[in-house]
Amino acid sequence: EATLPLWGAIAETGMIVCLLFQGTDLRRLPELLRRFPDVRVVVDHLNNPVPAEGLGQPRFQALLDLAALPNVFAKISGFHHWCRERYPYRDGLPFIRRAVEAFGPDRCFWGSDFPHVLAGCGYLRNRNFLAREAGFLSPGDLRALMHDTAARLWFGGQP
Repeated sequence: EATLPLWGAIAETGMIVCLLFQGTDLRRLPELLRRFPDVRVVVDHLNNPVPAEGLGQPRFQALLDLAALPNVFAKISGFHHWCRERYPYRDGLPFIRRAVEAFGPDRCFWGSDFPHVLAGCGYLRNRNFLAREAGFLSPGDLRALMHDTAARLWFGGQP
């Protein structure tokens, strides 16, 4: 309740909210977004899933449940934080695939996680990660994730 004036200001100004949650806290978001349906929300790092806990884990399911809300976007980022395998983060690929299936490529996008990525695999390898490793993405999906979705969200431009 204490944050409702902030959410009201966000709705009035058209700002975009970027959230980095732990666990299942995302489950509180749908009720809030029903009150503020014009607020666009980006969930960072796919909500930090734990690869060893599989695709059905509650924290990842909390993210997937938000796919029903058209104003929520999933940022595919932070692999060095949540993947247990080092680059090329193959244990993260099933989560990326499932997020893109749930949200669609028009509501998912890659993020560099700069400057933190420098402590992981480095910017260049991270930038090329999806093109090299995510063979399940079509060229159109890859373009959406690497450019079009973010351009539309942040700058209102059409691809």
